Amino acid sequence: MSIKPLQTDIQFLRDTIYGLTEQIDLLTILQDISKGIVSGFDFEEIISKFLDIVKEIINYKYAALFIYNRNSREYTLLKARQGENVFFEEKNINRPDKEIIKWVFKEKRWISIPPSETGSPEHERHSILPLQGTQEQIGFLLIISDAGDSIFNKTNQTILSFIADQTAIAIENQNLYSRLDRSKKHIANIVESINSGIITIDMSDNITLVNKNATAMLAIQSADLTGKNYRTVLSRELVTIINNLKSRLLEDGFVLEKKFEHNPFRDFAIRLGITASLITDEKDETTGIIFIFRDMMASKEIQRLTQLDELKNEFVSNVSHELRTPLSIIKSYVEAILDQVEPDDHETQRDFLSVINEETDRLTLLVNDLLDISRIESGKFELTLTSVLLSDVIYSVTATMGKRDSRHKIITKIPSNLPVIYADRDKVTQVIINLLNNAIKFSPEGGTIEINVVPEKGKLWCHVSDQGIGIDQENLHHIFDKFFRVDNSDKYEIAGTGLGLPIVKHIMESHGGDITVKSESGKGSVFSIGFPCNAVDDENET
Repeated sequence: MSIKPLQTDIQFLRDTIYGLTEQIDLLTILQDISKGIVSGFDFEEIISKFLDIVKEIINYKYAALFIYNRNSREYTLLKARQGENVFFEEKNINRPDKEIIKWVFKEKRWISIPPSETGSPEHERHSILPLQGTQEQIGFLLIISDAGDSIFNKTNQTILSFIADQTAIAIENQNLYSRLDRSKKHIANIVESINSGIITIDMSDNITLVNKNATAMLAIQSADLTGKNYRTVLSRELVTIINNLKSRLLEDGFVLEKKFEHNPFRDFAIRLGITASLITDEKDETTGIIFIFRDMMASKEIQRLTQLDELKNEFVSNVSHELRTPLSIIKSYVEAILDQVEPDDHETQRDFLSVINEETDRLTLLVNDLLDISRIESGKFELTLTSVLLSDVIYSVTATMGKRDSRHKIITKIPSNLPVIYADRDKVTQVIINLLNNAIKFSPEGGTIEINVVPEKGKLWCHVSDQGIGIDQENLHHIFDKFFRVDNSDKYEIAGTGLGLPIVKHIMESHGGDITVKSESGKGSVFSIGFPCNAVDDENET
């Protein structure tokens, strides 16, 4: 047996074992380094560990870390170190050429630049170590060391490349965590600012989110409900409702809003609406349920205010039109009298002046309505009460309006010996004029208008009926609302501001009286007003 080949084999095994031991030691070092860097979640901590580890491997004179700014598309100096822990400003560093940086990231490996190419002193060597994340460029480390240092052996290169990659991933992860944290806070702020109450649960019925409005609406005392089963913290009544919604939602995939009364305190109830939706993940698998609670009173108030705002806008448009129309007519007739009618043509002048007078009356009524609604809104609406015969007011108004309108026949049924009412005569006149104007306006094809006065149950009632287009039931409940106008544009274009009937209602209520209406679309309307009085019988038709 030859001894020499055996010795060769033994030496080979020794070298192999030594090499494997070095590799194991290197892997152990890399594992420890990786744990130290990746375990950090604080950005400053990650950077400090990275520079500390590089310092242990290479006895550098200076090290400067540049981070890529996505907004400016430039590399910005983040931190620089000289010696142990002395930091210096960017102005003391010669930045690498942009083309060299591009090459480093393209080749994905580090590079050492001789002093002749950097313009640095001969004893200095510049090295660039790229930090490349999985998704984007993170930055690079500029290392300035003595030219004689043997830092580019294979082991150092392996370790430095490895820690650069690990640091880049750690920084990338930290950026993702920061963005995620900002997104979570942003969403949390949105959830807290929503007017509705929100509760979310997982598929184990544990609460995952509750906003402040939910705790306020449901009078939940516990400060932190996250992780608790909703059955243990909500009222029995609410648990039953949520159980039913949950079952229907999981079975049908959707639920309609359920309205219910919640009693968070004794002798106090609020009306809530609750609806639910499934929460799904990216695979469209259900991960939970969101319950949304709505204060029905607040929702109705918002809806009412929105409608009121729309009505006010429409009112401004209508008033502008109502003012412009008579003014245009008055201006036209005045111009005609001045420029076209002969001075001795008294008949034409009289006709034109009659039209001007009528349009002036229209303007006066409109202005009075605007003033009255302003007084009502400000609480300055006042009455001057005197003894008034309602029959006298009615006869006076019908006599004047009958002359102006030939398409309608006005019939009055007024008993003799009517009781006197204690009222503001001008305001009573305004009420009768308004009701007659409405009857005429909403009977565009003419017809009979009947005024029937009847003493009944301590009140003197005046019923004004017409044969006009009537009012459908949907609009009947709103005709006394400010600015409301019945939309009959599909049949007739009827002008108006929507102020007359609200003013009439206020006048009647100010007198302690009543106003009612009966109507059916296409069959006319009957408006009834009742003034307090002493009942008297006996009827006289005129």
